Order: sequence, then C-alpha cells, then structure tokens
Amino acid sequence: MVPVSSAPQDAAGLAVSAGLYADAIVVRASGALEMSTAPILRAPLERIWDLPDVAVVIIDVAELVFCDSAGLGELVRAGRRSRDKGARLILAGVDGQLARRLELTGLRRSFEVHADLAAALRAVRSAGRWARPDDDRFSPAP
Repeated sequence: MVPVSSAPQDAAGLAVSAGLYADAIVVRASGALEMSTAPILRAPLERIWDLPDVAVVIIDVAELVFCDSAGLGELVRAGRRSRDKGARLILAGVDGQLARRLELTGLRRSFEVHADLAAALRAVRSAGRWARPDDDRFSPAP
C-alpha cells in the first residue's frame, strides 16, 4: 500500500490511515469510532472525495473495537458522498459488534461488504479497475 495520509491514534482511541493499494484507495480505521472520534475518519475521507476520478474507496474496519451511532452516521455519510461522487464504497472486515449494528439498523444492505481487505481487493479486480456503482458488474451483497 502506498501511504497517502496517516493520523496517529488520538486520546479517545481512533487511528486512521489512507493509501493507494492496487486499484483502490484504502482507508484503515482502528480503535473506537464514536462521536468524539468520527471527525478523525471524516477528515481523510473528505480529502479523498475532493480528488478527481476516485473510482473505489475501501474502508477497512477490521480493527475497529467499537462503533456507536455517530460512527454509523459517519459510515452512512461516506456512503452518500461516494454515491454523489459516482465512486464505489466498500466496507472490509465488518464483523462482531459492527456487523450486528448494521443488521439491526437495516444499514447492512446500504453497503457493499467483504469479509476482509483481501476479499474486497479481489472484488475490485474482478469487476475491473473503473467499475462504478451503476456498472452492471457491481451489486452490493444481500
């Protein structure tokens, strides 16, 4: 992965890094995604949405240990921004507490979700580098 940006873990416990990996921009979040830390995830995503020709963004949440409603809101915001940009947004590594929250809130069907970063990158490669959400080859998992 070619690093683009990195923010050290803050006192509240969220670290975010972003980089270019193969055909996607990968944003890794680790720690607790909650009201006080959501802006730490939002900042690099806003810079990404400002880039020209962003086709695929993968948010790797495998190392999140907690995500509250504000954290879910930040993921929903990322989903809206990706649709506005015409980019494909993938969540990788969703499990445990976050998977349950996405199911309980009905948000699971709003995202393309893969078991881990490797699976997400395989999906990107199999769809082609510039596959967009409106591409016939793309459909979010049920």
